[in-house]
Amino acid sequence: MTEPLSEHSADVIVVGAGPAGSTTAYYLAKAGLDVLLLEKTAFPREKVCGDGLTPRATKQLVSMGIDISEEAGWLRNKGLRIIGGGVRLQLDWPELASYPDYGLVRKRDDFDEQLARQAQKAGARLYERCNVGAPIRDERTGRITGVEAKIGEEKTPVTFHAPL
Repeated sequence: MTEPLSEHSADVIVVGAGPAGSTTAYYLAKAGLDVLLLEKTAFPREKVCGDGLTPRATKQLVSMGIDISEEAGWLRNKGLRIIGGGVRLQLDWPELASYPDYGLVRKRDDFDEQLARQAQKAGARLYERCNVGAPIRDERTGRITGVEAKIGEEKTPVTFHAPL
């Protein structure tokens, strides 16, 4: 892993510690990059969407080393159920050699925190209660080289840099 340039500098800044952001931070940190993962709220936090995962997403969790057992709080499902207009459809997950034949369900507040902590274990530095505002652009190239943010209950202004 690259040594941090400073507390507020890194090779890469990932904004948002939902499933996409935390997974991205995880893989970048595993690749040896210094990663800042900035999340505007504090964990645990409730989200109303995305509790169900497909077999493809399930395979990703396994590759990240996440325990997907029932004892760890995961529920398995065999497909999707669609109900509407008096019609009910059951769509089973396909049986493919490269993916499990089941999906998973877990509450988002717990799931998102688990992914963010896995990114931390891989080496990403997580900042919670970090509300990102504007990007910082290099005047010469127009490239984004950092972000302005406010941290904590006090909303302390902070500048994060990713000069690469």
